[in-house]
Amino acid sequence: MIVSGLKRVVKALLCIILLVGVVIIGAENFTTVSAEVKPTASVTKKTLYVKGSPYTIKVNNASAKAVITYSSSNKAVATVSKSGVITPVKTGTATVTVKVVQNGSTYNSKIAVAVKESKVISYLQYGTKEVTECYDNEDYNLGVYFPDLENYKYSYTLSDSAIIDITKSHENDGIYKIYFKTLKLGSVTITVKENFTGLSYSKKINVVNSDSDVEYKGEMITFGCYPQSEVVGIELTDEIVNADYNDNEATINGVKYLRITYRDVKYTMNSSYKWNWEQERTEVPYHYFRYEPIAWRVLNDDNGTLLLVSDKILYNENYNNASEAITWEKASIRNELNTMFLHQAFSENEQKSILTTTVENKDTKTVFRYDEEKNKIIEDTSNGKGGKGGKSTKDKVFLLSLEETLNPQYWTGIKKNSNMLQRAEFLNSRMAYCSDYALFSGCIANSKSRSSQWMLRSPAESNYFVSGVSFLGDVSSYGADSWTAYFGIRPAIKIKRSELNR
Repeated sequence: MIVSGLKRVVKALLCIILLVGVVIIGAENFTTVSAEVKPTASVTKKTLYVKGSPYTIKVNNASAKAVITYSSSNKAVATVSKSGVITPVKTGTATVTVKVVQNGSTYNSKIAVAVKESKVISYLQYGTKEVTECYDNEDYNLGVYFPDLENYKYSYTLSDSAIIDITKSHENDGIYKIYFKTLKLGSVTITVKENFTGLSYSKKINVVNSDSDVEYKGEMITFGCYPQSEVVGIELTDEIVNADYNDNEATINGVKYLRITYRDVKYTMNSSYKWNWEQERTEVPYHYFRYEPIAWRVLNDDNGTLLLVSDKILYNENYNNASEAITWEKASIRNELNTMFLHQAFSENEQKSILTTTVENKDTKTVFRYDEEKNKIIEDTSNGKGGKGGKSTKDKVFLLSLEETLNPQYWTGIKKNSNMLQRAEFLNSRMAYCSDYALFSGCIANSKSRSSQWMLRSPAESNYFVSGVSFLGDVSSYGADSWTAYFGIRPAIKIKRSELNR
């Protein structure tokens, strides 16, 4: 029994030795085959921005002979090209599928794509004071911030280095600041790009005259709202474009907007100084304008009663709708200001706060005109020219008269020790600039500074003509046809200072 047991043990040991030998010998003739690594897209989620950069998909572990195709579940939000480039279209979500066929097997991976709008905040400063224009030979800074982003990598481009010199730029807490010095008069555009997303923002800088003897700003207040800035770029969201407009107006998230086409504009003649709507007649695109607080210049404070005129030219309109001798009392612009404009620009409570003013309308006994040889405004009393002022009126909204516009106590920015009628070759406070809406509604504006002519209520050399203020702030009663939309509108009102604090 013992011998038999030993034989079985020896036999088992020999079998084990033989088996190990076979494995060792056979190992030289075999290679290890690992399972194929699954090819996949390098990301499973991606956030893109409207008007931002596209994203190129990277596929890991795909062989050189692999066939890769791409598809989007929502092409209205994001498209994907044959080469795997995802392009954002509008806000929303989409799923991009990456299909890889290699070695007889098919692999699918998905990317959840979110397309968002990104707001942009910007400000132009002189020191720490926010400004809208730049004067020559001064230092300024431009700040740009995309609040919806988490990572930032900024760069900038400049359209004309002869107008301004950028001295430095840096990013701090997501705010990109560009410091520059103005070199000469003109307009220049700074474009800031956020390179991770491809989002960009362009700011037009207007450099205008400065003078050591000029005071540029009087007291300013805001009161009422009116369409002013055009909404463009990333600010023009689908929500604004596709809103339910009633009489071309819509309110979105508490902000009111107006949209217009050339059909809504009276004065659309082609000119280098006006918006050329002729180019858009075939497509009839809408332009969108944001209602913004109206800035008013305080011309006079008479024991708490303020005489105000809008700081900007707000829109363009005829003095009168017919070719006829006319006074302020009967002019169509008077009716328009006290009905349509009054209701469009002010709430019911604000309308109640505006005083009803007795508006005096004096005859124009002296005609002022520009004499090119003498290079100044002169008085022309020849041939008894001058229109009749007509009756006094009672108005809530009115235009300024020649007398009010020539009153030196009402206006800052007139060069010291100079004749009020001297031609001003520098910025003064009678010089006015067009809002975007005023320019689009037909104002003739200087192509560089966007300063424009604005209308007075006084007649000019006859009652077929109306007085106005020129691009440079000169007062002219030589006039323009009263039925032509030639001058912009700067409304004037009177209000108690106490009403502004209610």
